[in-house]
Amino acid sequence: MDIEQLRIFLTVANTCSFTVSANKLNMSQSTVSKRIRELENYLECRLFQRTTRSVRLTPEGRYFFGIAKNVVHSIDLAIFNLKKKTKGFTIGYLNTYADKIFMPILIKNIIKCYPNWEINVKEVFLDDTLNGLIHGNSSLVFGERDCFKENKHIEFYPLLKSKYYLVTNPNSIFKDYNKIKIKDLRNKDLILGNIRHYLPTEQHLHDKIIDEIGSKNIEYADDMMIMTLFIKAENKFGILPEYGLDKTDKSLQYIPLNTDVSTTFGIGYLDTLKYNIDLEKLLKVIYKSYAYYRREFF
Repeated sequence: MDIEQLRIFLTVANTCSFTVSANKLNMSQSTVSKRIRELENYLECRLFQRTTRSVRLTPEGRYFFGIAKNVVHSIDLAIFNLKKKTKGFTIGYLNTYADKIFMPILIKNIIKCYPNWEINVKEVFLDDTLNGLIHGNSSLVFGERDCFKENKHIEFYPLLKSKYYLVTNPNSIFKDYNKIKIKDLRNKDLILGNIRHYLPTEQHLHDKIIDEIGSKNIEYADDMMIMTLFIKAENKFGILPEYGLDKTDKSLQYIPLNTDVSTTFGIGYLDTLKYNIDLEKLLKVIYKSYAYYRREFF
């Protein structure tokens, strides 16, 4: 198994086509197929289900996809750092609606202030932000304070004390509420975040909700974006932290949840890492960008 095989595997997984992948990689289709077959033989499992009309990942392929993506990214980052002639770093970000608005603002401001810096961005999962830093996949990672408590060498730079909100349709029974109490949600169809990946603060809020209204009408979504899709499509109710809200989306209403539970959102970074950029300057740009984002879009 080599890095080229992993790159070919990731390309096929992303395109769901051997033909498209061959064009992207400037290879023949037979070469792509051969390299995938060699990888599958090495791993002793099928990575793709192939028919005359479709190509899709098997369960084993989906598992391997996440690992291969991190391996290739880590190698690319290592090569970049070893060969770099410019100042560069990688920012890990959460894939929320809010990030899709904030990240372009941040990147634009960094480039404006420091045009010689080379910036990479990488999507991370909320429960895996710590690994992203330790294994070198990211230089800095956005996340909750809870994400970074397990390692004494990680510094945390706070951006927002994030309260929790009820997310609903503007025409719901709560449309005229200024605040929502947990008990108001009794017997309502409620969607919460992925219970398998709860951080301590989320677990505390979850326990409070269960204690007050029970679990009968509660279901769980894998991520914030899936939750909002269910809310829109099925007129259900969800609970999200403030940092995950897209208040430009007028098809949803956000009502503060009347609870003492809140989480701190910010940036984690390793204090043992020797940065080739001025970290203090970068943090100031991030803080100003986030302040602008909240002022303009909240």
